[in-house]
Amino acid sequence: MDDKKRKEATVSLLKDMEATSARMRELIVAMPPHDLLGYIYAQYIMKAMADHSPIEQQHDADGLDDLLNENQFLLEYVHAVLASDAAPAEVTFNEAQCAELYELGRKLREQAMFFAIATSADTKDGIFGPDTADIEFRAKSTWVMIRGNRYQVLEGEFYSYVLAPHNEALEEVYGVGAAYIAEGF
Repeated sequence: MDDKKRKEATVSLLKDMEATSARMRELIVAMPPHDLLGYIYAQYIMKAMADHSPIEQQHDADGLDDLLNENQFLLEYVHAVLASDAAPAEVTFNEAQCAELYELGRKLREQAMFFAIATSADTKDGIFGPDTADIEFRAKSTWVMIRGNRYQVLEGEFYSYVLAPHNEALEEVYGVGAAYIAEGF
């Protein structure tokens, strides 16, 4: 692919990612947060129960790992949207829209990987010499793939930090504080 076509593809990928993420944001804001989070958690529980069912002859560990990655990605995205958007006056839970949200999450992760490839391929030379394109791709793709696969200790630190300002509300509503919740993650 020549440089002009690669740049056009990159612009197209970026527009596609923006459209996908805008739709995800639209779906997330339109639903009650507790119901949406409950749905995401229920998907994990239902998959775990199905995988351990005596009826199930073959355990698909990869399927559970994929679901964990999808859930973590969605939880991060849901958190970002809920933290940055005002809730509309009326919200309604819609299971079909939740399923669409999962599909869009998978699509966005795939688009981000293609974007990492396309934007790194143009790098001819840089701080790492002829290896710059490869290092740039590895950094970008790792950022996309690490969602849902982080080191547990760092997750605890992250959640401790982001939940700390909400400690009082968490204790009032749920009866447990930010430190307890962060440790659970």
